[in-house]
Formats: sequence, C-alpha cells, structure tokens
Amino acid sequence: MLCVAQPAAAQAMFPLLGFVNDEQATGPSVVHSSYQGANNAAAASAGHSQQRIQLEPSQLYAGLQAVSLAPASQGADRSAGPNLELLLKEATEAYRAGDYSRALALCQAVSAALPNRADVLLLMGAICYQLKDFQQCIAYNDRCILIDPNLAEAHANLANALQQLGNIDMAIVYYQSALRLKPFFTDAYNNMASALVAKGLIPEAMDCYMQALRVNPRLVDVHNNLGDLWRAQVRIQTLC
Repeated sequence: MLCVAQPAAAQAMFPLLGFVNDEQATGPSVVHSSYQGANNAAAASAGHSQQRIQLEPSQLYAGLQAVSLAPASQGADRSAGPNLELLLKEATEAYRAGDYSRALALCQAVSAALPNRADVLLLMGAICYQLKDFQQCIAYNDRCILIDPNLAEAHANLANALQQLGNIDMAIVYYQSALRLKPFFTDAYNNMASALVAKGLIPEAMDCYMQALRVNPRLVDVHNNLGDLWRAQVRIQTLC
C-alpha cells in the first residue's frame, strides 16, 4: 500500500491516521528538471524498469509534520495576504470533501501569486495523485524539490507516483533520497518495501518493514504487510 504525504495545511483537516482508498491510473507525460537529472543518472548506471505492476489499492496518509503553511524556502514570497491564505484553507477543505478539481483550481490561484510556496506545490501534487494524474503529480513534486531540495515528503510523493506508473527503479531512488533526508520516515520505508517486492527483492523489502517498525512498533499496516511476506515465503519454501 502506498502513503501520500500531505502538507500541514491539509494535516489540520485530517486525523493523523486517516486513510482514503485510491486506485491505479495514468496521466499525460510531463517531466521536469530534477526528476530528469535523476532519471538520466539512474539510466546511465543501471537502467530502469519499464514493467507495469498491479499494486494494492493506494492509500492516503495525512500525518505529515515537516511542511508548514509558511514558505518552505528563502526565496518564497512572504507577502501572502489573508485572501490567499483563505483560498488555501478552502482548498484543503475541498480536498477533504473529495472535490479534487476545485481544490486544485484554488491551489493554482494561490500558486500563481506565490509560485515558490513549496507547501502549496506539495498539496497540488497530492491532489493530482488523487485525480490519477501521476505525471502531473511528478511535475509538481519536482518543482517542490527544486524550491526545497530537503523536503523529504516531496521526494517520497514523487516516488509514489513513479511506482504507480511502473517506474520501480526510479521510485526506489526517490524513496532512498527521502530516507536520507528523514531517516525515521516510516511511510517511505513502507512504500519502498512495496517497490522492492515488485522487483522480487523480498529480503530487502522485509528489512524496510522492520526499519519502519523499529521507528514505530504500532504500525498495524506494516505488521500486516510483513506478515504477508513471511506467509508468502513459507508457501514458496513449501512448494520447493
């Protein structure tokens, strides 16, 4: 299962462990600079997988704490007036209500006035994820990373979209970068494990689940995922 990190603007609107079911889809081709650079580097070193995979229904995690409504970079415009903040609040409310098209339109209005607001771009990426527009999700998170390269949630969300599109190798690259920036990021461990399973790297996937449980032993979904892997391994060994 995949977890999409959300900005603090949305966090206030959701319970910490609120999940929303999602399904796999595709979107138009959009590639931006930070993603293109990483993609070229990975292709030069090892190539990347083009296989499409059947993932479990994705889920939305609203427990992000690292991104606030304040501009996330020194270059961000700090002159946002109450009207823009009201629009952003309305966008999060629309997102909560499942009105993703309206939420995106409101965010775009804010982003047009404040293009360097990384939290707005992060929310726009999450909205596009829910709209099944994974390529545009990649584009927004890519812009977010260009503004704030240390924003682990943007790296992880970009990885989630890549995994939905079947680009597993590049997804793992971005999960790894998210974990370098935020070593206790349990969602990134959990989601990277699903990518490793898709590549047949079962021991590595189990290690990711264990890392997440070392951070938080109460993660029920991670326990379930790890248990499923153990049971699958036992069945395979039984058949051999």
